Amino acid sequence: MEGLGKFGLTYEGSAEGEGNIYGYFALSMIDNLGLELGLRYQLEGDDKVQEGIAVGLTVQYDVNDQFGLKLRAQGRFGGDQVQIGAPWSEDFEAKGTYFEADILPYYAINGNFTAFFSAGLAMTVPDEGDNVVGWHINPYIVVGNQFSGAFYLGFRVASDGEENTKGDKVITWGIPVGISYSW
Repeated sequence: MEGLGKFGLTYEGSAEGEGNIYGYFALSMIDNLGLELGLRYQLEGDDKVQEGIAVGLTVQYDVNDQFGLKLRAQGRFGGDQVQIGAPWSEDFEAKGTYFEADILPYYAINGNFTAFFSAGLAMTVPDEGDNVVGWHINPYIVVGNQFSGAFYLGFRVASDGEENTKGDKVITWGIPVGISYSW
């Protein structure tokens, strides 16, 4: 869509009708503001569990060349199963709703060094049973830039909302390290 943004529609699946339909829209007509909306609908197959409709939204505002803020949110609704806890959790339960949101402010100290602070919540509301709330805090730095090699280093503390055998919420932590290179 000339001057407004980008739009996409994709089907991924088989000729028998099972698969996913994806929709995407990115608004680019407002300076320093980015808006992206994504949708996914799973077409039912004979042996698949219906995951319902998934919706994702990202809003990014660049205050200037050095500082910006990004808000990301996603939800899944109306399926046969819903994910429990945070997105890295592999636990699924019966029908319900899943919602996740995080903020990501960032500050470019110079052209090769950027600091990020990611924090978010994930909540599952099953149709039956107790709600589960997960969270994460993940400050990290990136040294390098997107057009060559970059080094990532951070600290992550999180909980997927699940309890251990004693009934206490499980909190995990880690020091994520990564290297990327593109050409």
